[in-house]
Formats: sequence, C-alpha cells, structure tokens
Amino acid sequence: MAYPTFNHPRFIVDAMLGNIAKKLRLFGFDTEYQSDIDDEFLIKKALAQTRIVITKDKRLYQTLKESEIIALLPSSNIELRILVEILNQCNISHVNILPNPFTRCTLCNGLLITIKKILAIDSIPWKVFERIDIVYRCTKCSKVYWNGTHIRQINEQVQEINKHLDYYGSI
Repeated sequence: MAYPTFNHPRFIVDAMLGNIAKKLRLFGFDTEYQSDIDDEFLIKKALAQTRIVITKDKRLYQTLKESEIIALLPSSNIELRILVEILNQCNISHVNILPNPFTRCTLCNGLLITIKKILAIDSIPWKVFERIDIVYRCTKCSKVYWNGTHIRQINEQVQEINKHLDYYGSI
C-alpha cells in the first residue's frame, strides 16, 4: 500500500528499529527515536507532531490503524529492504548521497552544520584531523562528525537503495 506523497515526511520509530532511525536521520529525514519509548507516548507524539510511525509491533500497528494514524509495518527483517519499503510507501524516489545539507545527528535528530575544522580540534583524533577537510556539528547536542571511511560504506548503501527504488520489488 503506497501512501500519498510526502514532501518531507517526519517519522517516529519504535524501540525495535533503532538502526533504521539512525539511517533515516543520516538520509536527512526528521526522525524521532527513543529506545525506551512506550506505546502510549509514541502515539501521543505521533498525533501531536503529525509523524508517520514505523514499527515492527503488529499489535501497536493495529492500534495505530484503528486510531487513523499513518503507520508503516515493515515486512522484512533486512535493513536494506526495510529502508526501501519505507521510502517506497512514502513515494520517495531517491535518497541523497552523503554528505548532504539535510543530514541529521544520529544521536538526537538535530540538524548538522558545517564548521571550520579547527573549531573541533579537541573532538577529532589527530591523525583523522590531518586527513579531513569538512567537519559538521550538531546544532542541538554539539556532537562532531566528519567524512570518514564510513561515509563511503553508507553511500554504497544509498546507491543500492536508489537502485531498488528505481525498480521496486527487485529485492
């Protein structure tokens, strides 16, 4: 079932899908996640903030549908398939390669901004500091990020996701 197109969908992810929440944040989607959130609070927050709930809990999913809250119940347990399914159901046709100007903090969901790397000298190992050019800081929790080898791996996953979004159903 595909949902209407959402220009900038906002998600809230239940405790069972923490890695999915982190990936959605990296891709630039406003994604609320707390590992200890209870169902009642999740429902209230989804309603108050008009968020799409992503859950693997079938009972919670049924409650959400009965409450007419938009909810997604991924059918797979494989991360790539879950991400493709979520994006497809929200009619999102592609994900941006990282870094992109919409990337969010994987810890708190705050927006990342580019800063001068010298401002983060105390937060980055020296050998890494010497090799990097671009540094980001979360506007909410001040966590520092940089383009390391993990960005290449994430971008490979982004390319795989985009390939499957181009031809949904191939995985």
